[in-house]
Amino acid sequence: MQITELLLRYDTLLTRINDLRKKKFTTEELKKLLFLMEYKYKYYELFPEGLNFLESFYLWLRNFTNLEEIEIATHLIWNLIYFSQKEIKYLSELLYREKIKKYILSKIIRDNNLKKYDYKSAYQKYWSSYISRIIFIALSDGAMIDYFRRVNHIDNNNIITYYKLHPDEQKRISNSSYKYYFLIEDFVGTGTTFLRDENNIQYWLKDGNISKSNHLDLPNKDYKPDGALLKFIKFWNLIQKENYNVIFCPYIITKFARRRLNSMIKFYGEKGFIPNYKNITILPSYTIPDEARVIKDENSKIKIRKWDIDNFDFDGIKRLCDNYYDKFIPDDHIKRGGGCIYGFGNRGLAVIKYNNTPNNTIYLIWHNDNNWHPLFFRNKRHEAIERGI
Repeated sequence: MQITELLLRYDTLLTRINDLRKKKFTTEELKKLLFLMEYKYKYYELFPEGLNFLESFYLWLRNFTNLEEIEIATHLIWNLIYFSQKEIKYLSELLYREKIKKYILSKIIRDNNLKKYDYKSAYQKYWSSYISRIIFIALSDGAMIDYFRRVNHIDNNNIITYYKLHPDEQKRISNSSYKYYFLIEDFVGTGTTFLRDENNIQYWLKDGNISKSNHLDLPNKDYKPDGALLKFIKFWNLIQKENYNVIFCPYIITKFARRRLNSMIKFYGEKGFIPNYKNITILPSYTIPDEARVIKDENSKIKIRKWDIDNFDFDGIKRLCDNYYDKFIPDDHIKRGGGCIYGFGNRGLAVIKYNNTPNNTIYLIWHNDNNWHPLFFRNKRHEAIERGI
C-alpha cells in the first residue's frame, strides 16, 4: 500500500497524535512510522479485535502527563526490537541448518575419529544412525514445533510436541535408545523458566554474580534449583541413563541469559543437583547482545549501542520507568525476582515478539494495571505464578 493511501486512511488518527505531541512528524519519521505500522507491528497477535498499532500508540502516549515524556516515549518506538512471525520462522530454519546439523556432524567426526571438517564422510556414513537417536522436544507452544518439523524435513518420530508427556509415553521414550535431546524454545530473556534457584532468584539475576568463578556468597545456602531443565530430566527419567546429551535450543536468547545459564548449570551440576551437567549445551539461533538495552545499568561496564536516533534519551526512559512504577502491580514471581522497574531481571530491553511481549521488556510497554494502556498487550505464560521468561 502506498504511503499516500495510508496517510489518507489514518489522517484523523495522525492528527490526534500530532496534537498530543504539539508537533508534526517529519516526512522521514512519518514514512518510517507507517512502514512499521503496516508491515511489522500490524501483525502483533495480541492487539484487541479492531485495534491496530497506530491506535494503540495514540492511547499509549495518552498515559504520559507532559510533552517531554510524550516525546521520550515517541522516540522509543523507533528503537523497538520486534521479531515478526516470518523472522521467527527463519530463525527456526537457521537453527536446524546452521547450528543443530553442524553440532551433530561435529559429534560424528569426534566420535569416529574422522578428519577435521570432514562433513561429507560424516554425513554419508553415519548420519542415518545418529539421527535415529535424536529427538526434538518443544518446551512451549512458541517453539512452533510443527513448523520446525515441516520446514526442516524432520521425521515425525523425532518430534515431541511438549516435554510433559503422558506417563506411559514418557516411560516408552525413557526406555528408548535416544541419546541427543534437543529442547526447542522461542525466546529466553533471563532463563529463569529453564533454570532457577527458588531461594536465590535475585542473586542469579545480577550481572556481577554470574561472572564469578565461585559462588560462596550466595545468600541462601539451602539451594533449591528448579525449572524446565530439571523437570525434563525427572519426567524423562534421565537420571537412570548415562552418556546422553541435552541441547537447549532457543531461537532467541539474550547474552545475559546464556551466561547466566552456563554459570548455573556448572555450579548446580558440581553440587550434584544436575546429573550429567557437562553434557548440557546451550545452542541458540540468535543472541541479543547486552548492548541492546534501552536503559543503562549503572552497575555494569557494558556499553549501550549507538541507536539510530542520535538524541535517544536513555536517561529519559529510565525516568519514565521510575515515575510510573507505582501504577504497575507486580505478581509474586516478579516480587521474588526483585521487581520489574526496568523489566524483569533488570534487563532494560525493548523487545517484542509477534505473539507476545517478554516481561524482560520495560513494563511501560506491556502492563495494563490501573487503567494504563499498553503499547503492546502482554499475555502471561502462566496463570497462577508467572515465571520469568
